Amino acid sequence: MKTAIIFLLALLITSCTSSNHNNRENIREFNPADDLQPIDVRMPFFFILQPWKDGKLVTIDGWGRYAEISFTGINRASLKPLVEFPRSQTEAYGFHTWPEAGVIVSRITDRMHHIAAIDDNKTKSHVPLLTWRHRPTVTLLCQDEGIIAYQYTLTGNDRQQNHTVNTFLYNYKTDTILDNSLYSIIENEENLILMQVSADERFMLSYTSSYNQNRAVSWEYDYFFYDWRTGEITRNDFTRAINKYNCFIRPENINFERRFLFTQRRITGDKNHFLLISWDEDFSNVIVKDITSLAKPFRFDAGRITVSPDGKWLSAVFYNRIERLYERAFFHIDENYPNGISNPIFTNYLEDSSLTRDNIFVNHPVHGMCFAQKIENNNRLYLSLYLMDDVLAKINSQTPNPQAAP
Repeated sequence: MKTAIIFLLALLITSCTSSNHNNRENIREFNPADDLQPIDVRMPFFFILQPWKDGKLVTIDGWGRYAEISFTGINRASLKPLVEFPRSQTEAYGFHTWPEAGVIVSRITDRMHHIAAIDDNKTKSHVPLLTWRHRPTVTLLCQDEGIIAYQYTLTGNDRQQNHTVNTFLYNYKTDTILDNSLYSIIENEENLILMQVSADERFMLSYTSSYNQNRAVSWEYDYFFYDWRTGEITRNDFTRAINKYNCFIRPENINFERRFLFTQRRITGDKNHFLLISWDEDFSNVIVKDITSLAKPFRFDAGRITVSPDGKWLSAVFYNRIERLYERAFFHIDENYPNGISNPIFTNYLEDSSLTRDNIFVNHPVHGMCFAQKIENNNRLYLSLYLMDDVLAKINSQTPNPQAAP
């Protein structure tokens, strides 16, 4: 057992910190009076970042345990395990948290799923579907039910095939897989519905997709609101708008409370437009604003944007074709700006592809809203914090009508 644990730890460290180089590079002559500079907090080994409660973050520590990062003072942080579980290597793609429910999930090798319900003092490792013909696509928490939905798609060699979807509903409070006979539409072999993000206690924003290589944009998406209990499908002005522009929505890009969505509209090839979509409380009066001009001359990547929990800040990365790396920018979201969003404030660094995804917003107890990144520098790990107060100060210095601090 001891040998296995040591091997597992070595595997974790090797897979997550295999390179000895820095994963960000200074790209401009540093001017301390003008440039946006982060605070680097030295950290012990940790894997990847997810949001948590009370200005804290969740990660996986060097022993494969779900652990909590908390902040003290202006430049210190501590790492402690929340639970002695799962003590396993995990995949970044399957690591998620739902702070309001106190739930953490992860998976390994597309088969084993690990769940920790911290508030309920429950843990579970299980394989909802044991087959090589399917791969897990989505893991979602159904609001206020204690139910986790696992969705699997049928794998195949034909990219143009519309693969069927199998859904398993697991109640972590009672440790039971729900009887699928109650959800006949979910187990239907012709079902192509993929749930994506919870809109409220009843509906999931969901979609089907189709592939046609003869279209200018090969993938086409059809979005709607889906009642996971009854199978009811609802369409409205909001879903009709996003379908009109053939948008693909990522959960981290939408804020239902403040009613806005950042996404991209692909025109052809790698050409795309950066869109800000807003709507009224009943999903009517949908307004679509093309804000591509804010990012020129860079190429926007919708898969690498993050919206802060309070809905006031946006982080996005833009591909630098000359350097073949990414530049990060921050935007302030406020209706007083033209189009409801500020001009971008760029950092002083280029980032490689690994750094563009390992980051998150956190409400720091001293600094307020910050953007946190995992940084490797000369074989040392840091949590790098960009202060949104600093970003706002730079915006105000460049804007004729400065905004009040959020």
